[in-house]
Amino acid sequence: MKKQKYKKLFITLALCLTAGSFYLAAKTAGKWGKYTLESYDIYIEDEKVHFLILEKDALWGRQKIRYLQRSSLNNDIIQESEIISYKTSNSFASVCHSGNDVQIASYKDKIIAVWQGLGTGYKNRGQMMTAVSYDNGKNWNIQPEIIEDQTKGDQGFFDIAADSKGNLHLTWLDKPENLPKDKSGKALRYSTSTDFGKTWSKKTTVDEETCFCCQNKIKINSSDESYILYRDAHFRDMALAKMNNNTWQRQGFITHFKWEFNGCPHVGGGFDFSNDGNLHAVSWMGQKENTGVYYVYSKNNGISWSKPKKIGSDDASHPDIAVNKQAIVIVWDEIQNGKKIIKSVISKDNGISWSEPELLSNIDYLSKNPRVVFINNEFYVFYKEKTNEIEKLNFTVLKLKNKNGEKML
Repeated sequence: MKKQKYKKLFITLALCLTAGSFYLAAKTAGKWGKYTLESYDIYIEDEKVHFLILEKDALWGRQKIRYLQRSSLNNDIIQESEIISYKTSNSFASVCHSGNDVQIASYKDKIIAVWQGLGTGYKNRGQMMTAVSYDNGKNWNIQPEIIEDQTKGDQGFFDIAADSKGNLHLTWLDKPENLPKDKSGKALRYSTSTDFGKTWSKKTTVDEETCFCCQNKIKINSSDESYILYRDAHFRDMALAKMNNNTWQRQGFITHFKWEFNGCPHVGGGFDFSNDGNLHAVSWMGQKENTGVYYVYSKNNGISWSKPKKIGSDDASHPDIAVNKQAIVIVWDEIQNGKKIIKSVISKDNGISWSEPELLSNIDYLSKNPRVVFINNEFYVFYKEKTNEIEKLNFTVLKLKNKNGEKML
């Protein structure tokens, strides 16, 4: 895509919202009743938008893991398939949920789905499983226990990404082998696959002691450099690690609130890269004096960060962020009148100034766990919406315009 320059002065943001119930809303499934959304992930590659959906039968608790591919150009459905259905062996069942979500990545016509199976860990959490398609999502090959773990324990809170050569990069939390008795937490692990999921490298340790159960994010920039955002153990601030010469190096905390907390907040953060190579990140904090969502940026690969800027109210949680050129969108959920809603803020100048918070969801429904992605010159915000005890995937499109009503992107 040809790069376009921004008009740096005299631009006023106009936020146009397009909202609607997405195709992935829960469907009626005959005698089994309706399926409700448990977990989802989205992966963007060129003109393809990949969705991975974990649904559960609201009556019987039976699961489906569905794959859907749409075109970013015209929203047409390109491919739809079921990876796991209620007829599939229970040995492939998933314990994923919001915060420990299913994950998906792609490279050309190859697609990989990751979920956590049943096991002996906390709340029956087990090892990671994958399903790989080599024909653009038509057929899937399920591969249980992809990373060897002698304890057969809990491998969760994972994320996966593909680089420009099609190599896969996977990160997750599991039990440390030699954790001292005076410490607690999980270890942050990493593995890579050069044959798109057929085989995986021996796991390496990114950080030997992290938070128990906050979601981790792995992303790869345009130079194929890998970064992981995770919640540390001491302190419970979010931290960043970067791969340098095939070795993970901890860059440090993205905030310095020095939050001491002997437990798991169950909320992480998000980050993205701008065209100038800067890092932009959001995180949730639970300190009494620093509660809510905070935005920071780094101009030196995460070695140092800007002063945290609070986004939203004290109730703001589950943040996500997306960046394109100088435009930045931050989304989160928060409680209003006893119900969770989705809000957003926008910066048109690379994080220097910000719009007022904007309501995106219907206040009559419970909405939570938003994700924001940049698709075909527009920011899409996806979130879980609950109506009549059934959760579905909904979305809002943010169209950034200047004072003349012209699209900015």
